[in-house]
Amino acid sequence: MKTGNRVLFWFRNHLSIHGNPALHNALGVCSELIPVFCFDPREIAVYPDSDKHELAANQLINKISVLRNQLQNKGSNLLIVNNHYERIIPSLARVLSVNEVISDPLLTGNETKLYHSIQFRNQKAQEVKSLLNMHSIPFNHYNQQHPLERMHSLFPGFPEINSGQLPSVHQFLGHESNSLRSVAC
Repeated sequence: MKTGNRVLFWFRNHLSIHGNPALHNALGVCSELIPVFCFDPREIAVYPDSDKHELAANQLINKISVLRNQLQNKGSNLLIVNNHYERIIPSLARVLSVNEVISDPLLTGNETKLYHSIQFRNQKAQEVKSLLNMHSIPFNHYNQQHPLERMHSLFPGFPEINSGQLPSVHQFLGHESNSLRSVAC
């Protein structure tokens, strides 16, 4: 573990702490970990079945609620923000003075029904990487193919920042005019 290495861990596709190689690697290199999930309001719009947008949004919100509980049970928390990926992730990295941003690997997902969502996330991750590089903040995707022996039992504590709120389905879909925004930026 590096002393003084503050890492922003961006949950994108693997929305669990269990069996998460990128998170495992992040915990191995950081002295302080800030887990973050970004609700990008544009993401649901890329789903091909518009009549299922509300269902997809509800499922995602439930997964993030479970993820936050997993992290809290480990003595950490999850920073939840509601904004465009390429706006908020680089901004958080600068405001929180992180040394590195780590995320899960880009996915192919050609055969899945979530292909459009995965393609959107991958494209936005590349844009975030370019923006972070402009500020000399490394962005790494860890792609470990072998299974993890076990998850780190000790998570660094969560810093004294507002961890944000889960949006309602209507807020996430943009049906409410006063959508939540992160106070961190």
